[in-house]
Amino acid sequence: MDLGHETQTLQAEDGDLKRQARIAPRSSRTSLERSSQPHRIKKKRSPYEAENRIGTHLTRQLHACVRCRMQRNRCIPDPTNPRGPCLTCQQRTVRMSRLPCLRYMVTDSTLFRTGLDYMPFYRDHPMVGPKYGDFHLEREWTAAKPKVLCIGQVGSLHLQIEVREFVPPPEAAADVDLKGRPMYAVPWAIADPDAVVVAMEEYINRPIVRYMDEYLDRSDPLVWNIFQMAYRASVFPVPNEMLKKTLRLWVASRFIESKWRCWSETGWADDEIRALNPQDPFYSDLDSLPPYIDYQVASIVIHRVLGPLRKDVLRILQATLNTHHPADWFATFLTCFVLLKNYEMQMRFQREFAMRRRAKVRYLDMPLVRATNSGAKTILAHFHYCYKGQKLFSEGFDWNAPRARRMARLDPEQCEFMARCRDVVVQRASKFRAINHSHVYHEAWWYTSQLFDPEWTPRETLEHAPQAKASIELERVI
Repeated sequence: MDLGHETQTLQAEDGDLKRQARIAPRSSRTSLERSSQPHRIKKKRSPYEAENRIGTHLTRQLHACVRCRMQRNRCIPDPTNPRGPCLTCQQRTVRMSRLPCLRYMVTDSTLFRTGLDYMPFYRDHPMVGPKYGDFHLEREWTAAKPKVLCIGQVGSLHLQIEVREFVPPPEAAADVDLKGRPMYAVPWAIADPDAVVVAMEEYINRPIVRYMDEYLDRSDPLVWNIFQMAYRASVFPVPNEMLKKTLRLWVASRFIESKWRCWSETGWADDEIRALNPQDPFYSDLDSLPPYIDYQVASIVIHRVLGPLRKDVLRILQATLNTHHPADWFATFLTCFVLLKNYEMQMRFQREFAMRRRAKVRYLDMPLVRATNSGAKTILAHFHYCYKGQKLFSEGFDWNAPRARRMARLDPEQCEFMARCRDVVVQRASKFRAINHSHVYHEAWWYTSQLFDPEWTPRETLEHAPQAKASIELERVI
């Protein structure tokens, strides 16, 4: 073959291949091809010097402080005061002097109650842990035919659970529930807790909007609009996993604080169970869950539903706060607000719980109150550290300014929304200060208003429950 002709043929074929490459999709390597490639060997870090090794070990025990973690600095504990401000923060510039050195970890936060250890039955049958509830115990079932109960909280929304009759333990006649009712008055129990978990997971996805209508104050434009925006941002334009899981957690938290109704699959109430079920001392017009089934439902919700949600929400939030990318600001703000609002509703439930029992103190479960305050401080500290120096809700802050766009990648609609929130916050500034500098933790806005405080510092909180009388007087003042 002529050499020139051969060269032209090769050039033509090469041109065809290039044109095909532009048109055809690029083929990806198969997993087998990838597995045959040599793995990149991660370079091993050289061991620390003796002095650094001791300091690193201490830091891991105490946790690095929020500022050092956010700024990716080495957090060096003070040898003279290891739990006090770290040496890195002591040498900081004056810019952030108002925020102390705090060793908070978002993933350590408590988001809901996990037990009732001050009640004998609940102490013996914990609602979390490897043997939560009573589901690890063998049960002596009777030959009675199983029943299907419908349980619900809001409107006609409900889920179905199958229950079976069992023989109650003979030594448990003195066991009572939170309302003082005999725990085994209705000797029927959940037959398959795994099936209830599946039904509960499916149920949570349906009533988010209905629960917002039921439990949020529509007359308050700030809280209502923020929740509406959080729900919208969780699904549009791209589903946001952090917001989606946070709203699910908020709904599931109402499962352990609000009353449940129960009725039969074939009618308003099962005659046999209703005849045995003790009267609810607080809700006389309600067909409440039987005491034992109510305890089982709470155990499932706390351990199998809320527990995994808590881990997921806090893990994602911690990672998002650590990177604090401008594109994540809006979702982070909405998530923090929903979690803080959940704390407020939890504290309101604790106050009502004590009032129904005519307690002499404002709150009966002070370990939960302390854990709630600690969790709120953790979330607030991380949020304010991330966006330090930005008075986001002050009267002069312009959400359309270039500095706002550098901090948060907001579209025009989101900028307008944040500007409306700013205006409401400015109008309520004095009210918010009066609330969040008190010790009335169940008051609306006690936690959420601190998210808007441009000069935020951790609030001093009580270790012991105050007297109920003082609570009423302070509530009147506010």
